[in-house]
Amino acid sequence: MDTESFIKILKRHEIGSVLFTYSDPPKPFPNAASKFGGAPSLPPAVKWPTWEHPMFRRSWPLSFVAQINCREASPYDVDGLLPTSGMIYFFADVVFGANKTHNRKSWFVSYYDGPEDALKPREFPSEFFEKNYPTSIFVEKSISYSSQVSVPDLDELPFYDLEFDLEESYRSCESREKKYKELAAARQKCCGSKSDEFDCYFTERSFLLGYPDLIQSGLAPKIAADELGVDSIESPEEMERFMSKIKEWTLLAQFGPIGKTHGMGEYEFIYADCGNFYFFIKKEDLKQKKFDAIWAESDCY
Repeated sequence: MDTESFIKILKRHEIGSVLFTYSDPPKPFPNAASKFGGAPSLPPAVKWPTWEHPMFRRSWPLSFVAQINCREASPYDVDGLLPTSGMIYFFADVVFGANKTHNRKSWFVSYYDGPEDALKPREFPSEFFEKNYPTSIFVEKSISYSSQVSVPDLDELPFYDLEFDLEESYRSCESREKKYKELAAARQKCCGSKSDEFDCYFTERSFLLGYPDLIQSGLAPKIAADELGVDSIESPEEMERFMSKIKEWTLLAQFGPIGKTHGMGEYEFIYADCGNFYFFIKKEDLKQKKFDAIWAESDCY
């Protein structure tokens, strides 16, 4: 497959995303402003979320990742999927990553749509200051937004477009690696890259909505398999249910490293080896402003 044909396929699946730009926060920092890190500004009734890792048999508070003011972010949501008001809060275990054991999940997402003046900075749990405590307090960063086109990653494109066969695109080329980089660079260009060359660190981005930047394998099939409770697809009927399930979900947020590639010196947030956190939500749940059934994943190089 030539690059021009590949781009035409990508463009059939364009959707909008809301790209983050991080900067040092203003002083004073409004309680209800969108931000990464620091202390969350929570409504009084919300408790700091915790989870119990099955290996350690101890409950500990999750790290606060970000709060998103939808009033600030929604004007850049070209598809009109986000709520136009309210706050979305993201917490996660950034040491062990996204893990789920029965009903115990190492992430927490909540939504608040009340008066902004009711939000107050919450003190960190005392456990955060214990020696060798497995969690993190991140440097506070202000978030500003911009609209950005999003298209599927190579490994997930076959789940959205039956005309695309990644293996077929390799058969007439001399080097699989060269062809992969050519197609990946075209995909990155569609998503706002300023370079015509493949950049493996293009995944170090943070944004709402759209398609995830993959590091290892695809995420959409993991979600469908997890919800269906299957390890393999055995029949055309199962494949139809599998593909239908994939289309029920959308990326809510991707959080990539903050640091070197963003012009801010050493990394101030990083998961494992330059990894990302991904939070997914069912499209119908997002429409209904229901954030209690989030599926999360973490991945790294």
